[in-house]
Amino acid sequence: MENYIKADNIANSAGIKHESINRAIARHKDQLQTFGPLGRTKGGKHGRTIYYWLNRAQAALLVTMLKNSGAGVRLKTELLTELLATA
Repeated sequence: MENYIKADNIANSAGIKHESINRAIARHKDQLQTFGPLGRTKGGKHGRTIYYWLNRAQAALLVTMLKNSGAGVRLKTELLTELLATA
């Protein structure tokens, strides 16, 4: 069974807002779906918040698309370290 990562966890680690990570996912949806369908909660109606669940490949791709702020660079370093350790 594949592990999924909540997009909000990426946002928190990168020091960005929930809305910002959702906009990035929407902007890069086609590229992210190259690695499988995007998991998400139902929402959007009546102001309910939408939460995305990404597989490891989608999460890695999304992280590379984030700006290179201090938190973004730290997150990319942590992700790369984890990916290389499991390879």
